[in-house]
Amino acid sequence: MTSRPLSVRVASVSVLALVVFALGFAFGPHLASAGPAPAAAATVSTLTTQGSITSADRTQAGRIIRDWAPSACGAVKSAPDTGDTAAHHYDAYTYTNTSASNQCVTVQLRSACTGSNDVFSIAYLGSFNAASIKTNYRADLGLSPGQDSGTTGYAFDVPAGQSFVVTVYEVTANASCGGYTLDVTGAGITGGNTGGTPVAPSPTAVPRTSTPPPAATQTARPTNTPARTATATRTGTRTPTRTPTRTPTRTPAAAPTNTPASVPTNTPASVPTNTPPAATATPGAIPGLPCFFPADNIWNRNVRTLPVHPNSAGYINAIGATAPLHPDFAAGMWNGGPIGIPVNVVPSTQPLVPINLGQWGMVSDPGPYPIPANAAIEGGSTTSGDRHVIVVQSGTCMAYELYHGQPQSNGSWNADTAAKWSLTSNALRPAGWSSADAAGLPILPGLVRYDEVASGVIHHAIRFTTANIAPRYVWPARHSDGSSSDPNALPMGTRLRLKASVNISGFDAKTQVILRALQDYGMILADSGDRLNISGSPDSRWNDNLLNAMGAIHASDFEVVDTSGLMVDPNSAQSR
Repeated sequence: MTSRPLSVRVASVSVLALVVFALGFAFGPHLASAGPAPAAAATVSTLTTQGSITSADRTQAGRIIRDWAPSACGAVKSAPDTGDTAAHHYDAYTYTNTSASNQCVTVQLRSACTGSNDVFSIAYLGSFNAASIKTNYRADLGLSPGQDSGTTGYAFDVPAGQSFVVTVYEVTANASCGGYTLDVTGAGITGGNTGGTPVAPSPTAVPRTSTPPPAATQTARPTNTPARTATATRTGTRTPTRTPTRTPTRTPAAAPTNTPASVPTNTPASVPTNTPPAATATPGAIPGLPCFFPADNIWNRNVRTLPVHPNSAGYINAIGATAPLHPDFAAGMWNGGPIGIPVNVVPSTQPLVPINLGQWGMVSDPGPYPIPANAAIEGGSTTSGDRHVIVVQSGTCMAYELYHGQPQSNGSWNADTAAKWSLTSNALRPAGWSSADAAGLPILPGLVRYDEVASGVIHHAIRFTTANIAPRYVWPARHSDGSSSDPNALPMGTRLRLKASVNISGFDAKTQVILRALQDYGMILADSGDRLNISGSPDSRWNDNLLNAMGAIHASDFEVVDTSGLMVDPNSAQSR
């Protein structure tokens, strides 16, 4: 192991011991007549370890998803979902509460490693099992040290005499980290300096209470920091469910019982998919765009009065009732790239270029596409994340979307998947097909754009992501990359609505426009990612502090709506 700690510092203080000493010095005879002196309090210590993550360290199976909810003493947070199953290098340090009582322990991880080199910390009660990273889970920060500014940390209770393990691992597999500092503070806490040797994996489970964390443990997300980054979600590869074996005629698994019977979730291969009902386009539905989808497209339908889905409560609990709403768009930069998904508008004369499709080419629309060599990419030109590219051609009212778009020196583009969308049509993808999004839906109509917010109203649903996703979908989605076995996991295409009872009057006027759209049009689950992230386009005019104020809204403020009564044809986005 090469991540040997560079130094260990112990700072100790016992306030009660000093007080007892002082009282004994001044009033010794009187105290002696009162009986034995009380036992001194356990010493509060900060154990500091400096280490690094390298390719020589041991590996754990996967990582957990950052949920932006730092653990706190007094409640045990449920273990967040896992984000992938790759091998991530880690360090682990064992500590013991040597006191005779329960202690609140604080962990603070500081690191200059950011972006793809982010590190993360988790605490385990008793032992750590590298093959099962949710076993014995006790607490975590919910975000990386760069996002925490290294000042807050997380806290958890440790029973008297109990050992616990604190791990530090790389968020992106094989990314490494040149150095970090780990501070563990608590009364009567010893250990930590293991000489850089990770704790051996142990399958022994430690009982854990299931009391959910109080809302007070949630913290607002930092300005300019999106929850969905290249290290928090996909890193250039789709989940195993999107594989070359998927063909246009593949029929997904039958819908579960909690899906309304009238809403088919799978479409027989024999049903036509490219002949939707004719519709009238809605030019200018979003300011700044030459045309948009038809007015009767499901994205454009107000759902304020639709009935609540019978399993709404189960779905919300599967997300995590205390999960805060987070805008995944901003004015600032993150890791050298813009925050959000940009929209490129090109003229009808834009030259067409070849699209070199990757392993999911069989569920993609072949090129050529009118994408300029300098088209704006989600996350910027150097990101290793989703790299969504959206181009709208004004002369044809066509939209072109790429997943993991990579410009080539000859003017062509590489992409894992590519999709064309007629902005005057209600056509959906063939059943079982994905698009640039895992749900097989267009990205464009679900984005929040500054121009439309400035106009005072948003007339469409908003795209959002979450982590606990079922391997199935409901209309209008066409595909799912989910793999959760939770019976309440959300299927792709699920539509949430901000409850009308939620008072939004205290928010900034522009923020109210977004929240009002969530009450009127709701949001559609379109891709996997961090919990309750809504999508938008980057713009220098956003006020990031005001956007982040939406973190005061939680999943419990939403309800799932039943859209089955709006469906005209399962193969069309047209709504009644």
